[in-house]
Amino acid sequence: MEYIIVLLLGVILGVGVVFLLRPQLFVGRGQDFSMLEAMYDQMVEDLEEREQRLHVQIEEWERRIREARSTDKGFSSNRPTGSPMPVEAGEGDRVSQSSKVGAVAELLEQGCEPLAVAKRLGIGRGEVELIMRLREPKK
Repeated sequence: MEYIIVLLLGVILGVGVVFLLRPQLFVGRGQDFSMLEAMYDQMVEDLEEREQRLHVQIEEWERRIREARSTDKGFSSNRPTGSPMPVEAGEGDRVSQSSKVGAVAELLEQGCEPLAVAKRLGIGRGEVELIMRLREPKK
């Protein structure tokens, strides 16, 4: 019986010494959110930087629109309503709806295949074929 009491006192004393020397072993560790906070701060900085770049792009686009309107490239207010806007169609450029039919017709009259016309004007082959069918004389 003496041995058991001595053993228990030894264990209690040992646990007490460990508690005094390393108390963090007996206390639950607090959650360390410093890594998450750093990630959050970095994400916020990245988003703010992207927002600034978008604002610059928007301002540039607005400037280009104002410039295009002021240089009368199809935005003239004295143009009659319903008249097509002038378009400079180059290789691979998209053309406006109003001049698309004319451009398709002109290229087809020159002997271009529908696929070549579609590629040149930047429109779908089906759209070219539809314009061809609509321009055919009624039978």
